[in-house]
This record gives sequence, structure tokens and C-alpha cells, in this order.
Amino acid sequence: MASIYTFCAQTRKGRVVLGRIRHASRESVKAILEKKYAKVFLVELAPGLSLVRYFGPRISKEERLLFIKNLQVVLRSGVPLAEALTILRDQSDTKSMSKITGYFLTQVQAGNTLALSLGHYPFIFDPFVTNMIYVGEKSGTLEKSLGFLAIHLEHDIEIRRKVKAASIYPALILTATALLGAGMMLFVFPKLLRVFKSINVELPTSTRVLIATMQFFSDHGALVLTAILVGIVSFRLLLRVPKARLLWQRFFLHVPLFGSLSRSFNMAIATRTLGVLLEAGMPLFDGLVITAQSMTNLYFKTELLKAKDKVEQGQSLGDSLGKNKQFAGITARLIDVGEQSGNLETNLLYLSDFYSNKIDYATRNLSTIIEPVLLITIGLVVAFVAISILSPIFEFTGAVGR
Repeated sequence: MASIYTFCAQTRKGRVVLGRIRHASRESVKAILEKKYAKVFLVELAPGLSLVRYFGPRISKEERLLFIKNLQVVLRSGVPLAEALTILRDQSDTKSMSKITGYFLTQVQAGNTLALSLGHYPFIFDPFVTNMIYVGEKSGTLEKSLGFLAIHLEHDIEIRRKVKAASIYPALILTATALLGAGMMLFVFPKLLRVFKSINVELPTSTRVLIATMQFFSDHGALVLTAILVGIVSFRLLLRVPKARLLWQRFFLHVPLFGSLSRSFNMAIATRTLGVLLEAGMPLFDGLVITAQSMTNLYFKTELLKAKDKVEQGQSLGDSLGKNKQFAGITARLIDVGEQSGNLETNLLYLSDFYSNKIDYATRNLSTIIEPVLLITIGLVVAFVAISILSPIFEFTGAVGR
């Protein structure tokens, strides 16, 4: 059965392109692309198209971290891998985790590696996790690799939690405002509209604008709501197209405040992933490929693949990344110093901590920055509505008094 794959390749004129192709297997897709393009950087199954992802067992990132930590603890006590997986399967808190661990056990008992078994659940255990365990199994340091992996995954969860927490407050305020506005449009304004029409005075401009707005939403509210929903669904579907997603993610990096947060988030993930891989003994070239595969942001994924190509040609990683403004500055300089001193993985992990601290600072101050903007915006809207409603009432009472 044919599947859809996304790919990143370089044309013979040197331009990096992203696209999708439907074919039977990853190997056949790569063979086709190699005939068409000068270089093929990456071929992977398109997200959202795997039956295993939607109908197979699911576990949270926290459950995945707990599995890694528990496996490390059991192996550290000297228990063989198959027996360790048996213990974890029997002690699993959820049916999904028990089923996944049972599959790993069956595969290991059949003579397969744990890394190969993880590949059956690519949407739970991404290429970074799989390759870290592969390196550990191949070098006989699985326990050590699991330790590196646990630290990385814990760090990754913490970063995502901070970003998510920072977005809760603005989302709640905007949602409450939208619900309040919708309630007034449906239940309050129609009654006021009848009152205004019965008043025999010339209405102020603000009141006429408010009446026209209320009338429009009263007549076409369902159409507007449908258009908004269709727009949201269409936008999400459009983001499944690699080129459109790349353009959006590149544009988002230039959005004030949120663009800086997105850059810090992706830089923290990229530098820590590559640093952990190098610390585990993986070569730089392979580490760049796996780091790129682990990135969900197509812009950073593409830039890392370009850097991998330049490293393959003999350039240093610092020089390769320094030409891109997102990596320029402290990132490129510290990477360059790390390459020259032989401490690249240490500097990468330092950079990850640096960007994590930036995220922590930004998320703690995000509500402080957004709160005045939201309050001013909501205040202006409330003031406009109040003036529009009270002005004709005052004029009417004044006319009656005269």
C-alpha cells in the first residue's frame, strides 16, 4: 500500500526544496528522488497518515520519560534487557504502556534490538530516541544512553510546559472576551436596537456604527461563524503542505514577542539534541541528521540539513550555521569555539541551558507584557460600546426635558 512521504532535497542549481510524494516505501522514494535531485537530505513518513498513530496504543510524553527512567534503573541493577522489559510490562500502569512494552519484549526475545523495536512506534519514539538507544546497544553502554536520554526528555517536557503555560492566560482572556461579546450580541444588543429605533433623535456616529455592526452579525452571524471555522480548518490543512508550513514557520519567527519565543524554543531543542548525541559518542555528521529529523519546525530542520551538507564538504559547523541570522551571534561563536577546543558537546549543552533560561524569562514576563495590551484593548472596546449606548439616551432625555 502506497504511503505519502515528505522530503527535503537540493536541486542541481543548489536550491533546497521541500515536497511530498506517494510511493510504496521509503527506499523507493529515495531512489526516485536521487535521480531527480543533486542531493536528497531527508525522506520521512508524512505526519498524520499512519494507522498506528491514530488506532494504535498512545502514551504521553511523561509516560515515555517514565519508561526510559525505569528501564535505566532496572538495567543498572544488573538485570538482562529481556527480564527488565518483563518487569516493566508487568508493572505498567496503563494498558497502552503494557502493550507497547510487551511488543518490545517479544521482539527482543526473537533476537531483534530494542532500537529496531522502537521503530514500530515512530510517533511515540522519534528518531532521536531510537538512535540514542541504537548507539547505546551498539557500544554496550545502553544504561548510559538511557541516562542521557532521560535528562534530555525531561528537559524537553519542561520547556514545552513553560511555553504552554505562557499561552494559557492570553487564551483565557481572549476566549472570555469573545464569549461575552457573543452573549451581548445575541441577548442584549437586539433589545437595545429596538429601543434606539423607537427614539426620535439623530443618533451619534458611534451608535450608528454599533447598530450596523449588530445588524450585520444578526443577519449573517451563522455565515461569519462558518467562514471562521472553514478558515481555521483550511489553514490547518494548508500547514500539512511542506512549502506552506515552511513559509508560515519562517514568518512566525519575525512576529514580535512570539517569534523570539519560538526561536529560543527551537534553538534549545536543537542544541540539546545535538549535544546529547555527541556526548553519547555519535559522529557530528550523523548527529546533525538525527537532530534535523527530530525537529518539528521545518525551517530549523532545513537549515540543519544545509549545515550537514556543508560539514560533509569540509566546512566547520560554526561557519556553516553562522551564515544564517537565526544561528548567528553567540550560537555560532560558541559552536566555533567548541569545535576548536574539542568541547563542542559541552558548549551545545550550555547553549541549550542559555536558551532555556531565555524561555523561562520570557514566559514569566509574557503575562506582564500582554496584560496591559489586553486591558487597553478591552477597555477601548467597552468604552466605545458604553458611549454608543449612553449618548442617544442622554440626547433623548435632554430633548424630553426641553
